[in-house]
Amino acid sequence: MKKTLSALCVVLTLVLASSLIAQAASLLPGGDEFNGTQEFILPSETEICDNEDWQDENFAIPVTPAVPENPAEPHTTVSSDKAAAADGTAVLSAVDAAPQQSELNTNTLKIAFGGVVSKTVIPILVNGVTYVPFRAFCLETVPGAEISWDPETNTALCNAPSLDIEVPYGETYIIANGRVIFRHDANIAISCTMYVPVRSLAKAIGAKVEWRPNEMCVNLELTGKPITPASQFYNQNDLLWLARIINAESKYEPLLGKIAVGDVILNRVAHPDFPDTIYDVIFDDRYAIQFHPVTSPIIYNTPSEESIIAAKACLEGFSVSKSILYFMNPRLAVSNWISRNRSFVMTIGNHSFYA
Repeated sequence: MKKTLSALCVVLTLVLASSLIAQAASLLPGGDEFNGTQEFILPSETEICDNEDWQDENFAIPVTPAVPENPAEPHTTVSSDKAAAADGTAVLSAVDAAPQQSELNTNTLKIAFGGVVSKTVIPILVNGVTYVPFRAFCLETVPGAEISWDPETNTALCNAPSLDIEVPYGETYIIANGRVIFRHDANIAISCTMYVPVRSLAKAIGAKVEWRPNEMCVNLELTGKPITPASQFYNQNDLLWLARIINAESKYEPLLGKIAVGDVILNRVAHPDFPDTIYDVIFDDRYAIQFHPVTSPIIYNTPSEESIIAAKACLEGFSVSKSILYFMNPRLAVSNWISRNRSFVMTIGNHSFYA
């Protein structure tokens, strides 16, 4: 009898619980039935806009945060966010609102070409860095420019007879005529318009940048000579071996970590205690094998795209540190000679770097 009553109580409890759940479901937004597995799906962070929206000039919205002392000066300070600096990611400040046209005045930042203020290229300031809308900038400064968007790679493209530019969204570099122009400031998108640091694009088109503080104007003097193509600029043998050692040593490290490995190689080339070519530095064994991948076929693997980008950035002169000469992964190193005898400089990703 007691077992029968217990079973009856359980059944009544389950019926009552089901009734309460059904009533609660009717209170959910939209009155949808809750089945215990419903998910709230956020839009993908990599989906910027569709191709038609991105190319619509109506999406160009001027944004003017506080003006720095000199917006035209190079901005090379790494983010103070130590976590972001460690894993090589860029930190962007969200730009949530734009001033109305009536709020713009003569003190608003302007951009001029040859002293003539542009009416179509409206610059903005983000964290003290001057950005310009990529599409409008290229159409005004690059003869024969055709602008397009690659949704698979989230990359804005400018194709012209004498200049090709690739602007990957969220990355801290652009590629112009096959050359990597690297900065600490990422390419951003605001209301479906891609914005790029003005100095990156100025280098791509071969323009000279001048800041005119009294006019709140960044003036670009156009030379008509775009950046020299990669095939004529890079020593292909140096590029190949630098990309190979970067790939072998840091294939799965963040981009800044890859560049730092490249810095070690180039810093050694410039140092009197090491060989004076990239190849000879990599295969240097006067005292011991310097880089373990040279002892296996891994050194001959095809470099990843990001390893090539890192190698190009190094050969362009971009550097994380001019002092680092050694690096190690503390968790995998079989010897602590470096950490005992050299001065620690920084850690990026899994690698610690020493001078």
